[in-house]
Amino acid sequence: MFGDIVKVTPSSKVVGDMAIWMVKQGLDGKGVSARARELTFPESVIDFMRGSLGKPPGGFPEPLRGDILKGAATVEGRPGASLPPFDWAGAKREMEALAGVEVARRDVVSFALYPKVLRGYMEHRALHGDTSVLPTPTFFYGLRVGEEAWIDIEPGKTLIVKLLSIGEVEPDGARVLTFEVNGQSRQLRVADDSAKVSGPKRRRATTKPGEVGAPMPGRVIDLVTKVGEQVKAGQKLLVTEAMKLETVIKAPVSGTVREIVAGAGESVEAGDLLVLIEETAAEAAAAAPA
Repeated sequence: MFGDIVKVTPSSKVVGDMAIWMVKQGLDGKGVSARARELTFPESVIDFMRGSLGKPPGGFPEPLRGDILKGAATVEGRPGASLPPFDWAGAKREMEALAGVEVARRDVVSFALYPKVLRGYMEHRALHGDTSVLPTPTFFYGLRVGEEAWIDIEPGKTLIVKLLSIGEVEPDGARVLTFEVNGQSRQLRVADDSAKVSGPKRRRATTKPGEVGAPMPGRVIDLVTKVGEQVKAGQKLLVTEAMKLETVIKAPVSGTVREIVAGAGESVEAGDLLVLIEETAAEAAAAAPA
C-alpha cells in the first residue's frame, strides 16, 4: 500500500503501527484504500505520509496519501533542513524540573533524540524513585507471597524485602500489601491495574457527524482542545495510545466543542464517545438531505 517506503529505523514503527491498527480495525488493504478518507490513522503513519521521514524513491502512493492526510501540511525537501535549532539549555531545565536534580549532558542528548521516552522516564523516577536498583524479575513481575528480594540501594546498604500477604481488591481497585523490610512489618495500599472495578459505563458514539468516538481501545494521552473552542474539520483534538500505538483523533466536522467526555489519562473502549462537536449551521445545512 505504501510503495517503496523510506528505509530508516523509524519506518519500522510505521509498518508495525499500521499492521497492529489494521488487525484491530479488521481491515485488509482493499478496506483501507476504500475507507481511508473516513478512518483515523496512527500518528506515525500520518507523519510518514507528511514526509517527515523523507520522500520514498518512487514517491508517495496516491490517492491514499491524500486520503490519510486529509489536508494536513506536508514536509518539502529534506526533513532535517526545516527543523528549528534545538534548545539545549531549555531541555536541560525541563529535565531537571522533572527529575528534581541536576542531569548529565548524556541525558539531555537522549532527551533531544527521544523526548517522550525520556520525559516518561524522568516522571517515573520522580514518582517512584530509582527503580533501577530492583532485581530485574522483581521489577517486571513483582514478588509472590513468601518471596523476598535483596535490594542494594547504595554501597554497603541492602534492603531485604519479603512479601507476606496480598489483600482483597477494594471497591476502588486497590489492595493492601503486607511485607517485611529488614525484618520490620510494613503495609502499603496500592492500585491493582489488573483489577476489574465496576463503574458507570461510558456513553457510546453514534453516527451523528459531531460525535467523535474512539477508533480502538486505549488511553487518552494528550488532549489539545477545550470546551467552547471553534475547530475545523481535520483539526487535531486528542491522541490515544494502546500498545505504544498512538492514534491522532481529528475533528470530523467544523463547529464548536460542546463537551469533552474523556480527558487525558482516561481509558476508553472502541466506540466510546470522546468529544461532542456542534456543527456550524452552514456545514449542517450542507450535510442535510435535500
